[in-house]
Amino acid sequence: IFEQNIMVMNKRYITSYVFEKVSNPENGTTKVNVQWTIDFSRLPNMRFLLDFLSNILTNEDFNNIDPSLQYWDHRYYTFSFVTTASSKVSDKDTFNEDTGYHIALMRNQKKALHTYNKLINVINNKIDKYFKKPLDIIRMNNDFDIIDLHMKIDEYRTNIKVRIC
Repeated sequence: IFEQNIMVMNKRYITSYVFEKVSNPENGTTKVNVQWTIDFSRLPNMRFLLDFLSNILTNEDFNNIDPSLQYWDHRYYTFSFVTTASSKVSDKDTFNEDTGYHIALMRNQKKALHTYNKLINVINNKIDKYFKKPLDIIRMNNDFDIIDLHMKIDEYRTNIKVRIC
């Protein structure tokens, strides 16, 4: 019953592997543990974006997302984590192992998408902090002069070097 499949959940490349399934007909529960791997390198343009951000993103950025999340070598842009979900039939229903398994698996998928969205938020926050906001500060308007622009760009570069170090 253990399975591995590649799911494209709304064009997100997430590989899942069910490594434990425990059913208890006496109390009507089914528990499923799933190992997930998100491969950002398969998403269009994400690899290039993460190459661009590689000096800014660190393991600490991902520590508060999920205790089971592992941020692997930035060359691969692959995240791995575990989810656990259960299903329980009500007292008036009859226990069905297959139905319980599918309900628990769907709950695991929901948790995986939640973790995926948190990862995307971290990446977006880094883009805002290190690129969009500084670029807004030096945005050109119609009455700029070239010397002033060069001074602002030099100031921006100095600030970025200080932030990264």
